Amino acid sequence: MRGLTLPAQEEDFTADPVELFFDLGYVLAFSQLVAHLIHHPTWRGVGEAALLLWIMWLSWSQFTWSANAVSGNGRAVRLIFLLGTATSIPMAASVTTAFGPGGPIFAISIAIIYVLAIVTMVLPTDKGAAVRRSISVFGGLVMAGLVTLVIGSFLEGSARTVLWIIMAGIAIVAMVVAGRFEWIVRTGHFAERHGLIVIIALGEVIVAIGAAVVRSLEEEAGVPADTMVALVGAGVFAGLLWWAYFDTASPALEHRGGEVAGDLERGWFARDVYSVAHLPIVAGIVLAAAGLGEI
Repeated sequence: MRGLTLPAQEEDFTADPVELFFDLGYVLAFSQLVAHLIHHPTWRGVGEAALLLWIMWLSWSQFTWSANAVSGNGRAVRLIFLLGTATSIPMAASVTTAFGPGGPIFAISIAIIYVLAIVTMVLPTDKGAAVRRSISVFGGLVMAGLVTLVIGSFLEGSARTVLWIIMAGIAIVAMVVAGRFEWIVRTGHFAERHGLIVIIALGEVIVAIGAAVVRSLEEEAGVPADTMVALVGAGVFAGLLWWAYFDTASPALEHRGGEVAGDLERGWFARDVYSVAHLPIVAGIVLAAAGLGEI
């Protein structure tokens, strides 16, 4: 792991290509989540999808925090990201069966991704440093949650669901406790990474309508008028969603984050605005994609 460096806290940087490559596993995961919603259009199905999204979001968010502290352009960091990407593929593939036979694959993959992310942040920090202490406290709580997640995956029915909900609750407690400690926050990088994951989610709006249209074209051997209307409508809808976030909200949040003074305050801002508030944004897009696919 030689060459794994921790840039100065005031230094900001753009996302490395390996970070976007890591997101590709979540492209499949979001697609599987949309499929789960379409095949289980009940409140239970929505609840299961929400729980799965929260668990997946936690692992993605942790890698974002780690890459925010440690620049992703180092070969050691890139190697860890590639390992995380490889692990995210079985995680994504098991989303639709996570509450069935795919539960252990899903849970173990999430645990590995999480551990890789925490290791990425721990290795370059000096012993006794404020950031190392923050990671140690947060990581200890997270590990307890991951153990709960993996154990629950080997149970069946409501027992698995209950343990996974407990894991989700432990993660919330860890995030609250983490607010008492200092973290490295580079606002520009946070804004870019969360903008990219919003783009990934928006892609599901296109995919959801596209998959249905392809089947329609194969069956009809043409493009019916109502199909064209649906295509144009879906494209306009996706464009409106993009505009709603990227025209004003995203740059305004990045600008506001740059004005926040104090290490603790910057940590609170990044946690609340990006790690927490962006989850319902992504969830709403995924839900909308499922609705379009059904229509």
